[in-house]
Amino acid sequence: MMLKSLLLICLLAGSVLANPLDTLANSARTIEEVIEAKPEIEASGQEVAVESTETPEILVVDQGPDDKPEVLVLPAEVSASEDAIVEQIIRASDARDYARAEPIDSASNETSTDDDDYPSTEGVAIDYVTIHPVTDKPDPDAPTTTEPSNDTKDSCKASTVCYADKDCGEEGRCLGLFVGKCNCNACLNWVGCSDDSECGGLNGACADETKRCDCIAGFKVNGFPTFIDALRGLCNNKDCDGKVDTCYGLPCTSGRCVC
Repeated sequence: MMLKSLLLICLLAGSVLANPLDTLANSARTIEEVIEAKPEIEASGQEVAVESTETPEILVVDQGPDDKPEVLVLPAEVSASEDAIVEQIIRASDARDYARAEPIDSASNETSTDDDDYPSTEGVAIDYVTIHPVTDKPDPDAPTTTEPSNDTKDSCKASTVCYADKDCGEEGRCLGLFVGKCNCNACLNWVGCSDDSECGGLNGACADETKRCDCIAGFKVNGFPTFIDALRGLCNNKDCDGKVDTCYGLPCTSGRCVC
């Protein structure tokens, strides 16, 4: 009887260890446990998205600057009222900076300056975890083929459906969570630049000190103090007539300023 019990325990332990990602995806976890599982997720060629309906934040694990998952913390007020903006923030490289720079007090709905009010991930329960293959990494076992030259391959068509930045050509970005829309000639942070024209044309975006694009600084120069202000009043929202000054140097596509 004791031998059977030991065998059963071993089998159960083996099944759990054999499917760490399945276990992660099918059980409620805290964000700390997801972070602990990152090495297994990365090693398997997967990426993970996490969401929680608990206030005052939603939590998303997305690809960070070094192609590693990171946690983005966004105010619940934004996610509750402006879903489209949240989708853009999640894919934006400035999302984490925005969340850290302007925590929102959920009780008063006012910007807080107290460091203790910054959203915390500690002990927050996760409602569900989605794990899916990384789509923008080449398969090392796939045969190498030579594609014919195609002038439209690297072009970007505004507002077309996309799943990753690569779907929007060399100069576009895919804005949205999982399924997004192409935003062409977008200002990309940390891209090397010699002048504003290499930052999507955004006036004041090319930093003189670093010679890299700083889109948030460009937005501030043009009257948009935060990234969320730019999303609300400029990016894909402000009407334009094709003149440079209308969009603060940014492109005008289909009558809207694109960032």
